[in-house]
Amino acid sequence: MFKTPDIPTDNLYKFIAIFGLAIFALAIYIFVNNQQSFENSIVNSNLNHSKILLEKSQNDSKRIILDEKIEMLRIKIKVNYGIENTLKISEPEYSKINNKEGFERDYEKLKAFELDNLLLGDKAFHIEKNLEKNHENIKVYTTIPMLILSIIGIGLMVAGFSLWYTKTQKYHDKQLRQ
Repeated sequence: MFKTPDIPTDNLYKFIAIFGLAIFALAIYIFVNNQQSFENSIVNSNLNHSKILLEKSQNDSKRIILDEKIEMLRIKIKVNYGIENTLKISEPEYSKINNKEGFERDYEKLKAFELDNLLLGDKAFHIEKNLEKNHENIKVYTTIPMLILSIIGIGLMVAGFSLWYTKTQKYHDKQLRQ
C-alpha cells in the first residue's frame, strides 16, 4: 500500500514555514485560477461603464431638450398671461388672467417638465456614483487580497525557515560534526 510522506511538524518553526508556504501556494493558485474571472469582471465592468456613459449622454440630451421646453413655456406664460415669475404666482397676477383653463394647462405642463428635469438630474448623479463605485470595486476585489495573502505567506515562510535554521538546524549540524 502507498504511504504518504509525513509533514515535518516535529518543530514549530518548520510548521510555521510550511504553513506559510501553503498560504503562498494558495494565493498563487487562487490568483491563477481566478485570473479568467478577474478578466471577465473587468470586461463586464467596461460594458457596464459603456452602458452607463450611453445612458448618461441620453439623459443629458433629454435634459437639454427639457430645458428648452421649460424656457419656451415660461416665455409663453409670460407673453400670453403676463406672469414674470413662474415659481411664485401671486393672487393679483392670477386674478388678471382671462383664460384660466389655458393657463392651468400650460402651468401644469411647465411643472411636469421641471419635475422630469429634476428627476433626470438626480438619475445622472446616481449614474456618476455607480460609475465611480464600479471602478473602485475592480481595484479592491482583484489584486489586494492576493497581495495580502502572498505577503503573509512569504513572511511566515521566511520567519519559519530562518528561525528553524538558526535555532534548530545549526544545533543539529554541530552535534553531527562531533
